[in-house]
Amino acid sequence: MAVATTVMSDVNFTYKVVSSTDIESTTVQDVLGGSCTLYTVVIDGLLLTGNDAEEVYLKIYDSIPDGGVVAGTTDPDLIFMGRRGVKMTYQIPGGFALSGGLSYRCVSDQGTAGTTNPAAAVNVQFVVS
Repeated sequence: MAVATTVMSDVNFTYKVVSSTDIESTTVQDVLGGSCTLYTVVIDGLLLTGNDAEEVYLKIYDSIPDGGVVAGTTDPDLIFMGRRGVKMTYQIPGGFALSGGLSYRCVSDQGTAGTTNPAAAVNVQFVVS
């Protein structure tokens, strides 16, 4: 399935909101086209009712290797857990700098080596600058 990604930006604000839906089988690479600082991650588990697994894991990558991000092979810089039936919000005081851009993927296995796609769409939002 295709990933639907929306970047909301306004000249009056210094932050952008990135919202992605349907990321159960695709890696989104460098969604903003360059470096950014990550401040908030929201994993909307209220929509995960179609997933067999109780948890999903959102992997965030700072750099894109030649050939792109490969789940299970490329080491993520950050991993956040989302739970079915719960909207989880992670705040990063001071932010986390992503010099290679914001890239991410969602899987239902823990750790770096996890490659199993969630059974249903996962919705996530990010606040970046």
